[in-house]
Amino acid sequence: MLTVTTNKTNYAVGETVVITLTLTNDTGTTQTYNFSSSQRYDVIIGRGGNKVWQWSDGRFFAQMMGSETLQPGESRVYTVEWNQTNSAGNQVPTGTYTVVGQITSYNMPEQDSTTITIS
Repeated sequence: MLTVTTNKTNYAVGETVVITLTLTNDTGTTQTYNFSSSQRYDVIIGRGGNKVWQWSDGRFFAQMMGSETLQPGESRVYTVEWNQTNSAGNQVPTGTYTVVGQITSYNMPEQDSTTITIS
């Protein structure tokens, strides 16, 4: 199970948004997540159904197979910081934004989201 949280729900303009993705094996069996590259997760910020920013844009990932195994009850935590700029590097306007976190596994993809407000 993937849970996406932020350190706050309301932010001042320009304030860093800290996003935490917590992947937890909430089953009673060992779970193995398989990946086609070194990328394990991604974060997409959206507004009104449009993508504003994506963590993986402009990043390069090794093209190698890999896996992450979680025992029952075990978690992996990934943290991303967003500086409230869009993909072009401009400050985003005030408003409500959707924060979508994804585990990029091809055999067991996971996704969760939360909302934040910039005012």
